[in-house]
Amino acid sequence: MLTHFEFVALSYGVVGIGIAGLAFYIWANLRRQLRHLAELEKQGLSRRRPAREATAR
Repeated sequence: MLTHFEFVALSYGVVGIGIAGLAFYIWANLRRQLRHLAELEKQGLSRRRPAREATAR
């Protein structure tokens, strides 16, 4: 059986690992999006779609 301190420490550890994982996922996804935008701009495409295409989807 866990003591109160062990339970609290374990709970904080699990939550901390979850927050770190979420932060890493967001960071990696942002990097991927920025890399994709840079590639599009290198090809001469705009960051924004024309208004007609944006509303057609």
